[in-house]
Amino acid sequence: MNWLNELYKINKQEPDKEIERSLVNAIFRIYDRFPRIGLRERIGQQEMSLDIADAYIHGHNAMIEAGVGIGKSFAYLIPSLLTNQMSQKPVIIATSSIQLSEQIHKDLRIIGSRLGFSTVRSVVGKGMGQYACRSRAAEWINLDDANSSVSTLAQRILDYEIDERADIKAGVSDAEWSHVSVNDCKFERCHHKTACLFYDMRAKLNAKAHEIDFIIVNQDLLIRDLMKKKEGTKSII
Repeated sequence: MNWLNELYKINKQEPDKEIERSLVNAIFRIYDRFPRIGLRERIGQQEMSLDIADAYIHGHNAMIEAGVGIGKSFAYLIPSLLTNQMSQKPVIIATSSIQLSEQIHKDLRIIGSRLGFSTVRSVVGKGMGQYACRSRAAEWINLDDANSSVSTLAQRILDYEIDERADIKAGVSDAEWSHVSVNDCKFERCHHKTACLFYDMRAKLNAKAHEIDFIIVNQDLLIRDLMKKKEGTKSII
């Protein structure tokens, strides 16, 4: 959309008043378009977006209590999309669960597309234990005394039916999954890296600031990862 072009011309070196004017105007324009793109604005949604934008502009923290039905995801994704375009730096969204991270990832694609953002590069960060390891699966298959149920699981991983634990609709025990999940990735030295979701996820997390727009991660995992990095030890995502 042409009106979005002005956001690309604004950066954090501009005076706060100029940034505020452009960002607030963009938020109002987006909500004005809601009826035409099949969306319904909810009470308090626009105010929440403006509060988040104000916190970004002035470098403040914002604690917002929003009731059920206000449309919280869209309320914070709209200013997040706009500030990402302005700053060219990734936005980190921390959630309470992997399931919510996945849902926000979908919401981000939907609203980004409807509002005219040409590309939204995002990644859901998960712990390595959530991903299947084809290198370990291949090693397990070659064991003479391999457990039959784990061997079946390993074969499905090698056949590209399973990339992560969530792909197993019937569920799997922790004991069985522990034999074929990522636990000590070889990264560049792994022969299976080109088809590995864990390797792809890590590459996006480690991308340069201008190469990724959104990082969506579980709150607990984010905190533990920050603690690991502060200690100078190996990160967990």
